[in-house]
Amino acid sequence: MFYHLRTLIQTRSAFGVPTITSDSVIVDLGANRGQFVSGVKQMFNCRCYAVEPVPTLWEQIESGGKIKKFNYAISSQEKPVELYISSNAECHSIHESVAATYGILKTITVRGITLESLLREEKIKSIDLLKIDIEGSEKELFEATLDETLGNVKQITIEFHDFIDGSISRESVQDICKKLKK
Repeated sequence: MFYHLRTLIQTRSAFGVPTITSDSVIVDLGANRGQFVSGVKQMFNCRCYAVEPVPTLWEQIESGGKIKKFNYAISSQEKPVELYISSNAECHSIHESVAATYGILKTITVRGITLESLLREEKIKSIDLLKIDIEGSEKELFEATLDETLGNVKQITIEFHDFIDGSISRESVQDICKKLKK
């Protein structure tokens, strides 16, 4: 994971100004075991917020100091979310089709929270880097997130799952890209 961080994160703007510094705020949606936030904290010593709905993965995320972790599922609404647990730890999802790719072990219910609510609760006004790897739930995230909020994000990296039937469609990915360009 660490060797990908430099290529994933734009570390300098077009004007040579650092984009990620020790004053930066990083939000990782779908943090898995926390490898990304641990690497970012190690490289930049900045504040990191890790959101992971699967309790067994969430427990493995480093916390304390500049890393704060949350056992939530990012959702379009403030209500409990049913999550399909896959035999592949990288394929747990609210979409049965995503989890079923490797086999569903069980379902669990976790707290669903919108990105708006998370930012409000944590008093986060601006995000320097928003990493999104939420196994097909990107459409719900962007439908529930105001353009004004997205305008306060300096850099976004997203892993779309449009290659899995029943997940996000290519059209929805295009709609999200159009929304971000605005």
